[in-house]
Amino acid sequence: MTQKILLIRHAIAEERSSRAGAHRDSERALTPEGVQKFKEAARGLRVFCPQIQSIVSSPYLRAWQTAEILKTAYEDSELLSDERLVCGVGVREYLALIGEHASGSGVLAIVAHEPDLGIVFSHLLSRSLDGGGHFFSFKKGGVAFLEFYGAIAEGAATLHWAMPPKALRAAAN
Repeated sequence: MTQKILLIRHAIAEERSSRAGAHRDSERALTPEGVQKFKEAARGLRVFCPQIQSIVSSPYLRAWQTAEILKTAYEDSELLSDERLVCGVGVREYLALIGEHASGSGVLAIVAHEPDLGIVFSHLLSRSLDGGGHFFSFKKGGVAFLEFYGAIAEGAATLHWAMPPKALRAAAN
């Protein structure tokens, strides 16, 4: 069985604030610029990935809003929220999530956060990393396309491509 995975970082969101009464991190929304740019990026993503079977998102507002934009571009896809994708989760949680949602017949899109995505991406491609080390960071709205040709495990993924949002937006035009 093969499983195709898109790892997607949420789009541009409100900045963190230290002022009293500011939003909690989980409540930060996408900015108008983030919404507009990711709508364009999602259209461009269709050039490289015509179909997505399932979209699984962090429940944090900025990730969920990004997933909703993606769902608009991929109307036939299923949209789910998963608590394991909140900030600060580990590679094992991602592997379990991928295993649970793997169908072998379609693309699974995961919308989440940095630095978790970069760490998971790195570990899916290489077993030789120590602890939380990683060699990749996602730009806001960036996407990577990986595939497992057998077991879903650390070091077992093959990278097909990774693109910043600017390249995806260019493909939309």
